[in-house]
Amino acid sequence: MPDPFFGLSPQDRRDALLVAASRSGRPAHLLEKDAWVVWTLRALFEAPFAHQIVFKGGKVIDYNDAVRGGLQLVPDGTAEELLAADYAGLVADGLVFESAPDCATLLARCREIQDRANQIRQP
Repeated sequence: MPDPFFGLSPQDRRDALLVAASRSGRPAHLLEKDAWVVWTLRALFEAPFAHQIVFKGGKVIDYNDAVRGGLQLVPDGTAEELLAADYAGLVADGLVFESAPDCATLLARCREIQDRANQIRQP
């Protein structure tokens, strides 16, 4: 189920962020980044394959890097190849959706989220 925040119009999202910023004392752009990160993590950990998720290098996402435009949701190189192989195994075992999207499509969607989140940088 999509988060109600992301169902708001862009102007209503901005207004909500400004209200939250004024109440929390945190900048609105950081609150928006937090919303995207939390939404993404929730979607990942509620997925049927959540038990197999490991972040790149097994490291925790560094908040300071993430708010400065360094969030990496999609691994690269060998790690991406391993992820694709794991996903293919999940699909073959019938553990992912009735009509599973291909791994390249899922990774492209994750890259879009990653890129969007990284466009919102702390000044």
